[in-house]
Order: sequence, then C-alpha cells, then structure tokens
Amino acid sequence: MNWVKYRTIIYSAFLIITSMLVGCGRESEKELANASLLVCADNEGKTYISDYQDAHITPDYRPLSTSFLLDSEKLYFVETTDASMQSIYEVSLQNSVGPTRLPIDLGGAAVKALAVDDADTEKVTLYCMAMYLPENGFLAAFSHDGRELWRKEFNDSLNQSLQQNEVFQLIRDGEGRFYALSMYSIFLFDNAGAYQGEVECPGKSFLGISQCGEEKVYVTYQGDDGQQPFLAEVQFQKQRLTEEKRILGNGSLYEGVDNTMLLCDSSAVYSCEPDSERVVRLFNLKDYNMISEEIQTLVQTSADEIIMVSWELLDQRSSVEIIKLKETVAGEGKEEKKIITLLCLEEFADELYGEIIADFNKQSKEYNVVIEGLSLSGITREDIFSSINTRLMAKESADLIYIFDYRDIKRYESKELLEDLTPYLEKSVTLKKEDYIEEVLKCFEVEGKLYGMSVTFCVDTLAGRASELGDAAGWTVEEFLDWLKQHPEAKGQEGLSQEVILEYCLKGDLDRYADWEKRKVLFEGESFKDLLTTIKSLDTDGNTYYDNWVQVIEQEAPILEQLYMGNFEGYAPYREAQYGEEMVYIGYPGTDGTPKYFFDTGCLSILSRSTCKEGAYAFWEYYMTHDKTAGRPYYTRKASYEASMQYALEEEIPINYDYDTGEYEWIPALTEKQKDKQIELFKYSVPDSLFNQTIRSIVIEEAQAYFQGDKTLDDTCRIIQSRVQLYLDENQ
Repeated sequence: MNWVKYRTIIYSAFLIITSMLVGCGRESEKELANASLLVCADNEGKTYISDYQDAHITPDYRPLSTSFLLDSEKLYFVETTDASMQSIYEVSLQNSVGPTRLPIDLGGAAVKALAVDDADTEKVTLYCMAMYLPENGFLAAFSHDGRELWRKEFNDSLNQSLQQNEVFQLIRDGEGRFYALSMYSIFLFDNAGAYQGEVECPGKSFLGISQCGEEKVYVTYQGDDGQQPFLAEVQFQKQRLTEEKRILGNGSLYEGVDNTMLLCDSSAVYSCEPDSERVVRLFNLKDYNMISEEIQTLVQTSADEIIMVSWELLDQRSSVEIIKLKETVAGEGKEEKKIITLLCLEEFADELYGEIIADFNKQSKEYNVVIEGLSLSGITREDIFSSINTRLMAKESADLIYIFDYRDIKRYESKELLEDLTPYLEKSVTLKKEDYIEEVLKCFEVEGKLYGMSVTFCVDTLAGRASELGDAAGWTVEEFLDWLKQHPEAKGQEGLSQEVILEYCLKGDLDRYADWEKRKVLFEGESFKDLLTTIKSLDTDGNTYYDNWVQVIEQEAPILEQLYMGNFEGYAPYREAQYGEEMVYIGYPGTDGTPKYFFDTGCLSILSRSTCKEGAYAFWEYYMTHDKTAGRPYYTRKASYEASMQYALEEEIPINYDYDTGEYEWIPALTEKQKDKQIELFKYSVPDSLFNQTIRSIVIEEAQAYFQGDKTLDDTCRIIQSRVQLYLDENQ
C-alpha cells in the first residue's frame, strides 16, 4: 500500500475543504479598517498573453501533489509511484521533452518538502526535508548532479513532533534559513540545517508561506472563526508571528517580485504588498480557462511573467500543465478569439465537455468554445426537442450540438440542421474514419453521410447470473418467455411489467412482424397475437427497484438486469463481485437465438447554420482525438479502445475511500475470460434506429389497453397494424 499517496490524499482533501470554507463570514467594520488587506484595486491597462505547455508528467508518473516547486527555469516534483524509492524529477520550462530524473539518492526516505536555490544557475542546490519510516527525519542539501552537500539528522523529540504534524512546504529566506510549514507549526532551521525551534499556529491551521523580498517571510492561517484568513510576518529570531492582518483569498501564498507576494481565491490572482497594505487584482482565472483548485504552485519572475502549474488534483488522467502569462499593454499582442457555441443539455455539460473545452481553449489561438446549456428540469422528452428546435431556428445559430441519443440524428438531419462531416474527414491530417470502430460509426450515418461521432459508446444488453440464465449468450423469444414462466419471482431494476417484457421482445425480434422489402407489417398475424397472449398470461414482478437495486442483487431472487455497459471494469469484476458469481450477457431475445445487443451513445455534431464551421470543426476534431473520459471506457477510436482494455487487464481500480483507515476498496483487474465475453458483445451489437424505436413505442402504447383488459386482442392488433402501416407509408 502506497502510504505516501494516501496520506497525501487525506491532507489534500482537508486543504481543499479548508479553502472552500474560507471567506464565508464578515468582519466588523472596526477590524476591517484597522488590520486588513481585504480591499484591492484592478490592474488597469494590463493584460497577459498565455502560453500552455504539457509537462508530460501524467499519466506515466505519479507526482506528490504538495511537491511541485518552480524556479525561473525548471519545475521540480517528487515521484511517488514507489513509496520506498522516491525520486526527484525536473521539467524544463523552455521545452516539452518531459521529466528528467535527478541523480539524488534519498536512501529510501520519503520526501516531505523541497526547496531550491537557483541564484547561481550553474550550481543549483536542492534542499529536501525527508523522513524514514517510522521516524528518523533529516534536512539535507544536494547539488544538481546528486552530491550530498550536508545533512542534519533530527533528534527524537523533533522526529516525534514531525510524525504528528506533517510538513508540506519548505522555503528559505534571504539569509538562507529554513521554514518548514505544517498545518499546526512552522519548524525553523538555520542555514546549515540545525533545528532552532518552532512557531505554533494561533488559529485552526496554517495555509501557506512565502518569502517577500530579501528580508521577510509571511505565513497565512485560518482563524478560529472560519472567516477570511490572516496574513502574518514570521519573526525567526523571536519565534513568533507579528503584524496579523485579514487578507483576501483562500490562504494560498506565492512568491512575487520586489516586496510583493501573490494571493489566490476562487476567481482571481492578486499581488499583495504587505508594507504598503496594497492589493492589486492581476487577472481573472476564468479568462485563462483555469480554476483555483487546479493551481498547484505559481511564481512571478522579474521579467514580468507569471508561471503556474495547473493539475486537476490527484487525477492521473489529467495533464500537469505549465502556464506562462506574459504581461503586456491591454490590446497589444492578444487577438480576440472567435466564440464557438456548443449547445448541450445542461445536466451533462460539465461531465462531457468541461475539461476538454478548457484544454482546447488553452491551446487554441483562434477560438474559444463556450457551452450554452439547456435545462432538463421539469420538462418531458418532447419538450426538450421543442426547446432545442426553437433554439436551432433562432437568427444566430449555435455552432455545435451534443445529441444525447444518436437515434435523434435522423430527426435533425431531416430538417437539414446537421453538417455532413465526411468532407472534413477527407481533408483532415489527424482524424481518419478508418481509425474508428466501423459498427459504431454506422449509428451516426444517414444514407452514407456522417452527421456525428462519439468518443465512447455503451452496449445495451440483458444480463444476469449464469446459474439462473445459463452460460450461453443469446436466446429465442420462446426461451425468454419460458424463463419468465419458470421464474415468476424474478426482478428487474426497471420492473418486469408486461409492457417492459414486450419491449424486450420487440427490440430483439421486431423483424418477425414486418416484411421490410414489401413495406408491410404483420401485427394481425397469429405470431404476434400469440406473443401478446403469452405475455398477458405471465405473472411477473412489475415493481421497479431503482433506489435499492444493490440490495435486490444481494437477495436470492433471480435477476434479469438491463445493462448499459460502457467500460471494461464496471460490469465484469465489480458487478460479478456484487452478484457473487459469473455473469452472462444474454442480450435481447430473437427468432433463432443469435445474441442481439444495441449500441448506446450520444454524439457531437456540427450545425449546418454555424457561422464559423472552421472553428466548430477545430473543436470537433480536438474532442475526437483527446481522450478525457474516466475509467476504462469503450472508446470509439480503435487505438484508445485497445489501450483501455489492456489497462483494465493490468490495473486494479480504487473505489470507496475509507477516511478512517486510509484505505480504498479495490476493483480487481479484468480477467481474460471477462474480456473475451465483452468483446463478443461488439460482434453482435447493432444500431437501433429511430424508425424501430418509434414503431416499438406505437405497439407498446396500444398493447397497454389489451394488457389492462380495456380492449380485445383482435381490436388491439388491428389498431397496431393500422397505425404502424400508416407510419411506414408516411416514411417510405
């Protein structure tokens, strides 16, 4: 178990929660006037040109989140993949070649914090505060080429104190003295690393520490009242804090230029000069597609440049980025980007596009994508279409649209609202149609034209325990109905009502009741009448179990579950652990028992009335070639699909973190047998058209009257025949 990683998770979570709580209250007028840095001025006439660089750290490395350290030329971090053999890496700020391991031998010690002296660029010195398990810590200095320059071992008393009060930041002042910051104490060391004493936190916890100019060091802490944090100067010799003032921000504190420091809150970065009590807002974070929770460290250089390290905390899929903001006069060197609007259901906006839009906007020099959300609150499915249609016909069109259900492509395509993507693909250098799973792409095609694509997909199937359903995938309608007769106590999450059972039969066997070549339906025939009669005679559990399905699985009742399988691990190792045995993905019943599954996915499309199709396609292409989905999903791109499957075969997955024990519950790695069963799904998965879905809806709607005893069998079948035939005739 990687104790460093999990200890870091606990601490980082606490730091985030603490930051969220900052600033919830209000000070008295007297206190604000006499001792506060809560009033700021805007940085008028200044703006910044941004440059983004992927540090190439994740996913190959697992950095200690509190170890990111910047100087003017390099980014340093501690690699924690192996807790017993930690290493220090550096990343150049001038290129994107990735991390380089420094030849510093830590001897199995776990690094608590780093500091760097880059005054002489030819002789960079790194300082490490580290500790062996269970104790025996030290402060040491290393040259850039790995030589140990000096080391000071901690005594028993200090070791014990540090075990209970973990350090997360180390800085040096102008005289070379060290300040090691923990949540409750500042540990002080002279310039040779000898321990000098400590300063206890006068409030709830320390939040940040920074040098200010050559002579002073400041610290921030959360007061007992939970309101705006305090800023205080650290008196090294007297081992106490002075000049406490309320201050803007969440308590994060970074090195500025001259006699300033940088502060940060949820919306902006500020420059603070404590001596003059002047605070200036430098820039708003949203203008550069950032949020404060992702800023791990930042520094202001003498060349009027701000350098930041951005990382979505502890998310190994997310890139560690180096962002450089170069100050310039407003309007100079910064062209206004064209706005690209993405129309999306509000409930899915952040999950689907939040991170990828931020990444695209950072790297794009021409375009800025924004989401226009449509709320689902209190409206029906048809209301959604009405709302979207109204928006699409507005004078100013959106540029892109997320279509939640690929079957609705036909609905939009028939109104000529979607752009055929085939010409773009033919010209693209990075995006080729053959790179994607052909069967999934068929979901987005109408008469040979491609109107959308998805990054990932799901497979829709019926499933259950092998001991109850047998070990063969696929069954006939007759076998399906016979199974229900033999298991009247069977349960389904969406219920096993007569309407649900009919839906399952039609999904797998609709072709039995139509001659598509002659455009004739056969719902008055004996075969369909026998189906309705048999379903009506069944005694099944029609109750739904959406709120307590996990508890139902743990009971002894037979299970028939409708799954929307979207990743390699979720419904194999994890679900089988819940079921207590092997699962079978049996699919929807058909005429001859051949397995039948359906693809299930949304897609991103370009709108034909977009006024900036080049920009819409630029984002569409970026989205389709940058995998940002959690877990080990079924990717539409073949290479990503293979990599996702291989990762699931090799890696366990942590879930359900227990803060009391510091342990995760782990999903085991995918087995070869579980993998093979999922691959079989794709061989028999097909698109489910809007045409078929509409016919099923008509049949089920009319069949309800028969199941409830309100209409005879013959009348029901005659009405179904008439309605479906009319729909067929109108849509030839």
